[in-house]
Amino acid sequence: MNFEYSDEQQQLADSVRKYLANDYSFEKRKAIVHSPSGCSDAVWSTLAEMGVMAIALPEADGGFGGGAVDLMAVMEACGEALLVEPLLDQIGLAARLVARAGSAAQRAARLPGVIDGSLKLAF
Repeated sequence: MNFEYSDEQQQLADSVRKYLANDYSFEKRKAIVHSPSGCSDAVWSTLAEMGVMAIALPEADGGFGGGAVDLMAVMEACGEALLVEPLLDQIGLAARLVARAGSAAQRAARLPGVIDGSLKLAF
């Protein structure tokens, strides 16, 4: 299997990496961890605006139809920044479960909110 990133995968990962390098400092992360929710709605919204929430979801449900390597490129950038938001739980597990096993009504009710960042799922 080829794990080299395509230009699009690398561009998205670089965009996420740049955003986190500029706006996700140690002090900000520390404040997020000690907040009541333990994650930042602002960071979550920005990641959604960047398209991160839609990476691994089917195109038929409004996602980008990406696979494991697409997700891996972004998760690598998030790991470098020590992102505390539950991104993998959301887009790698819970949202994909809804996309694969949910009825059409369940997908229509939940996945748009996942994609735009307004809904957080738990696995």
